[in-house]
Amino acid sequence: MTEKFTDYFEETVGKFVDGKINCEGRLAVIGAGLPPELIYCFDSSPLWILSGTPAEARECDTVPKDADDLSRSVFGMLKSGRCEPEKFRAAVILISDDNSRKLACELKEKCKVITVDMPAMYQAYDMNGYWQKSLSFMYEELKKVCGIKRGSVKGAVSFMNSVRKQVKKLVSLSRKHPDIIGFETVMTVVNSLYCTDNKEEWLERLTALNEYLAASEEKKIKRNIPGIILAGSPVYYPNHKILRLLKETDIRLLSCIDPVMQPYFDDEMKTRKTDYAEFYSVIRNSIGNIVLSGYLETDYAITKLKEEIEKTKPDGVIFHVIRGRKTEDADSVLFEKLCENKGISYFKIETDYQENDIEQLRLRIEAFREILV
Repeated sequence: MTEKFTDYFEETVGKFVDGKINCEGRLAVIGAGLPPELIYCFDSSPLWILSGTPAEARECDTVPKDADDLSRSVFGMLKSGRCEPEKFRAAVILISDDNSRKLACELKEKCKVITVDMPAMYQAYDMNGYWQKSLSFMYEELKKVCGIKRGSVKGAVSFMNSVRKQVKKLVSLSRKHPDIIGFETVMTVVNSLYCTDNKEEWLERLTALNEYLAASEEKKIKRNIPGIILAGSPVYYPNHKILRLLKETDIRLLSCIDPVMQPYFDDEMKTRKTDYAEFYSVIRNSIGNIVLSGYLETDYAITKLKEEIEKTKPDGVIFHVIRGRKTEDADSVLFEKLCENKGISYFKIETDYQENDIEQLRLRIEAFREILV
């Protein structure tokens, strides 16, 4: 019965991944970490490009050899033929490393490119001011390209408040009904918002799913299934290899800490009187998420892990790193130390988008499961 409500989200993701993408006149957003409110106020159905497919990562030969598969897949997607950058209204690119800089240079030949620089370090001098300046530049450039109506920021904030309210409700219900809907499905639901071109229908479907789950009888978990928190590199469809292995090895996913998921777990924002006030409120609210996208010298991600440990009482933590993503890899040391202090089993996995290491990963996860039980 649950499939009646969840099929829509899986199909939305599937169509985006497998089919040709409608790029005509759309605002493309490349990279996770930008506040959604400042995108939705310019385009009600932006094209979020957070990842390509494993095949697109494998076949792309225009990026540096040491590029991680996430970056490689984005390059491959934009060159695959199913995405036509020359039809973008504009492309907003989050500049976080040399790969994103090269992508920005290549795209400038095909469309208007607006770059948003990430601060070098979280605790650097006046990081808030730097981030505000970067987003203010993006905002002013998008106003020139897209135009903006009065009240658009307030409308985008209102929509995201509704999204956060429903996502949090879904997370709560998934913990109440883990045998009906797992956290993996929660992640698919959130991922699908990045894939849809009709966000209002998406929100209606999520609300209907929550109403169904709220009316369902609570089921007791009969089996002793270990539960874990997943952290590290972003887990974005179709790179669900780790999620698939967790399910196959009978490990329950309790929560996930990454820059793709986190914006939807933030507190709802208070509505301000003017778009100007809303704009700066959004910026202040987004600071933590940009940190979660890969910055050292911060305790933000650690604070989030502490919160999730208190909420979910996990048996273990798995830190997942996409090979080559050095900033997230460095954070693993902080996570391991926290888990050691809390007496929680910790396990680090390094992988890529391909299936070559699937059996080796399965054996390692099965061995970790034995430790948990």
